[in-house]
Amino acid sequence: MNTPNGRVFQVVPWGHLRDKLKDLHRRAKDKGQGTRVLSAVKRIIARLRTEALEFGEPRFTLHNLKLEVRIGALEPLAVLYAVHSERRIVFIRDFRSLPGSNF
Repeated sequence: MNTPNGRVFQVVPWGHLRDKLKDLHRRAKDKGQGTRVLSAVKRIIARLRTEALEFGEPRFTLHNLKLEVRIGALEPLAVLYAVHSERRIVFIRDFRSLPGSNF
Protein backbone atom coordinates (compact mmCIF):
# COMPACT_ATOMS: atom_id res chain seq x y z
CA MET A 1 0.00 0.00 0.00
CA ASN A 2 1.31 3.45 -0.85
CA THR A 3 1.52 6.17 1.75
CA PRO A 4 -0.33 9.46 1.21
CA ASN A 5 1.76 11.77 -0.96
CA GLY A 6 4.55 9.18 -0.92
CA ARG A 7 5.44 10.06 2.69
CA VAL A 8 6.80 7.43 5.00
CA PHE A 9 6.76 7.15 8.78
CA GLN A 10 9.92 7.71 10.79
CA VAL A 11 10.48 4.60 12.94
CA VAL A 12 12.13 5.19 16.32
CA PRO A 13 13.16 2.60 18.94
CA TRP A 14 11.82 3.38 22.41
CA GLY A 15 13.65 2.69 25.66
CA HIS A 16 15.96 -0.31 25.76
CA LEU A 17 14.54 -1.87 22.61
CA ARG A 18 17.91 -2.43 20.93
CA ASP A 19 19.23 -4.43 23.89
CA LYS A 20 16.02 -6.44 24.12
CA LEU A 21 16.10 -7.16 20.38
CA LYS A 22 19.72 -8.34 20.60
CA ASP A 23 18.74 -10.70 23.41
CA LEU A 24 15.73 -11.98 21.47
CA HIS A 25 17.91 -12.59 18.40
CA ARG A 26 20.53 -14.41 20.50
CA ARG A 27 17.89 -16.72 21.98
CA ALA A 28 16.41 -17.38 18.53
CA LYS A 29 19.87 -18.00 17.06
CA ASP A 30 20.57 -20.55 19.82
CA LYS A 31 17.44 -22.39 18.62
CA GLY A 32 18.42 -22.16 14.94
CA GLN A 33 15.91 -19.38 14.17
CA GLY A 34 18.16 -16.31 14.04
CA THR A 35 17.70 -15.69 10.32
CA ARG A 36 13.94 -16.07 10.63
CA VAL A 37 13.82 -13.46 13.42
CA LEU A 38 15.99 -10.96 11.53
CA SER A 39 13.80 -11.37 8.46
CA ALA A 40 10.65 -10.76 10.54
CA VAL A 41 12.15 -7.63 12.13
CA LYS A 42 13.05 -6.22 8.70
CA ARG A 43 9.58 -6.96 7.30
CA ILE A 44 7.87 -5.44 10.35
CA ILE A 45 9.94 -2.25 10.16
CA ALA A 46 9.23 -1.97 6.43
CA ARG A 47 5.49 -2.25 7.14
CA LEU A 48 5.72 0.33 9.93
CA ARG A 49 7.47 2.79 7.60
CA THR A 50 4.71 2.59 5.01
CA GLU A 51 1.58 1.19 6.70
CA ALA A 52 1.81 2.00 10.40
CA LEU A 53 -1.91 2.72 10.70
CA GLU A 54 -3.00 -0.29 8.65
CA PHE A 55 -0.60 -2.87 10.10
CA GLY A 56 -1.66 -4.49 13.34
CA GLU A 57 -4.59 -3.55 15.54
CA PRO A 58 -5.24 -0.50 17.69
CA ARG A 59 -5.17 -1.23 21.44
CA PHE A 60 -5.73 2.19 23.04
CA THR A 61 -5.05 5.90 22.59
CA LEU A 62 -2.97 8.21 24.76
CA HIS A 63 -4.92 11.36 23.92
CA ASN A 64 -2.67 13.90 25.67
CA LEU A 65 0.39 12.52 23.87
CA LYS A 66 -1.51 12.11 20.59
CA LEU A 67 -0.39 8.48 20.32
CA GLU A 68 -2.33 5.47 19.15
CA VAL A 69 -0.84 2.31 20.65
CA ARG A 70 -1.06 -0.73 18.37
CA ILE A 71 0.09 -4.33 18.25
CA GLY A 72 1.01 -6.25 15.13
CA ALA A 73 2.56 -9.59 14.29
CA LEU A 74 4.49 -11.32 11.55
CA GLU A 75 5.54 -14.86 12.36
CA PRO A 76 7.48 -15.44 14.66
CA LEU A 77 7.29 -11.96 16.28
CA ALA A 78 4.79 -9.53 17.73
CA VAL A 79 5.52 -5.80 17.94
CA LEU A 80 4.05 -3.19 20.27
CA TYR A 81 4.25 0.33 18.88
CA ALA A 82 2.68 3.78 19.00
CA VAL A 83 1.87 6.12 16.12
CA HIS A 84 1.78 9.88 16.62
CA SER A 85 -1.50 11.20 15.23
CA GLU A 86 -0.08 14.46 13.85
CA ARG A 87 3.49 13.60 12.97
CA ARG A 88 4.46 10.60 10.92
CA ILE A 89 6.45 8.99 13.72
CA VAL A 90 6.27 5.39 14.95
CA PHE A 91 7.73 4.54 18.35
CA ILE A 92 8.54 0.84 18.68
CA ARG A 93 8.14 -0.20 22.31
CA ASP A 94 8.67 -3.95 22.23
CA PHE A 95 9.28 -7.06 20.16
CA ARG A 96 8.23 -10.45 21.56
CA SER A 97 8.27 -13.97 20.28
CA LEU A 98 4.86 -15.38 19.46
CA PRO A 99 3.61 -18.34 21.47
CA GLY A 100 4.99 -21.57 20.09
CA SER A 101 8.15 -19.94 18.73
CA ASN A 102 10.24 -21.66 21.44
CA PHE A 103 12.79 -18.92 21.98
